[in-house]
Amino acid sequence: MANLAHPFDPISELVLASTDSPNQRAIREIENHYHVAMIADNMQALMHHQANMLKVQLGHAAISKAGFEALSAQQAETNAFLADIGMTLDDILYTQELVLSELQGLHATVAEGFERVANELIAQRKVLETIADTLKKPYETKARELRNEADKWLKQGMKRKGQDRVEDYKDALRLLQTCTENPIGMEDYVVWFQIGWLHWKHLEDVGAAERAFYRSARLAESSGDLYYVNALRHQAYMLSSLGRDEDAYERCLRASRTTRQHAKLFDLARYAKKTGRTEEAAALLDEALVLHPPLIVAMYGESDFGT
Repeated sequence: MANLAHPFDPISELVLASTDSPNQRAIREIENHYHVAMIADNMQALMHHQANMLKVQLGHAAISKAGFEALSAQQAETNAFLADIGMTLDDILYTQELVLSELQGLHATVAEGFERVANELIAQRKVLETIADTLKKPYETKARELRNEADKWLKQGMKRKGQDRVEDYKDALRLLQTCTENPIGMEDYVVWFQIGWLHWKHLEDVGAAERAFYRSARLAESSGDLYYVNALRHQAYMLSSLGRDEDAYERCLRASRTTRQHAKLFDLARYAKKTGRTEEAAALLDEALVLHPPLIVAMYGESDFGT
């Protein structure tokens, strides 16, 4: 795999942070989805990001014939569940060989999947910016300036690291919270989404993040736009982190009704499995894998799909 070049590339840095983290959760798509979508502007960088994340997932999953033979002996229920979607060990090992090669040598199906997701992320960034700009219009001049400053510090923090990122996020959160003191800001679901995201990623306060994502989703429901879907997905993830998997399933189910996109289906399969809906989880995984075959690696590396 090509070396991650450049002194500091914010998208590549997310891969490195995931590699360094002992927490399996760090490599999940939703962990970095909003961050990547907000700064996505380079197709090649986004494709390399996906390829490198897949390589990290392979390492976490420790995919090997011996490993899966041991798993087979110890986790019969897991194997029966995975067999329901028709995946074989050869499929996994073949995928590993593909991912460990140079990006240019990837199998067409995998490469096309990376390109499709990269295009989706670039398109999403434009949509997210358009939504935010539309919601800023009713603000009075001074309040709009505060909102723009919050945007500036949030995006700048996403492109930096270390103490610089901490201070940028701190300023962004302070300004966003000030915006909610304005009657218009109180109903700005982008503001509430970003407050939730910063409570999660900056303050590591999952409870406060869940409440902010809930408010964002409630305010955005009538629009049904991308922020509505993102708020539901992120609230579901927070709920699951708090041990409220049934609530997580319900929120994610709402998000999946908008479009049948692979990441949302994968999320929903996770919560379906955790709440005992095994057959539904298998069907959802099957659908997600048809849409994006590289998900097979994440599936086998996920403890949530175990017994």
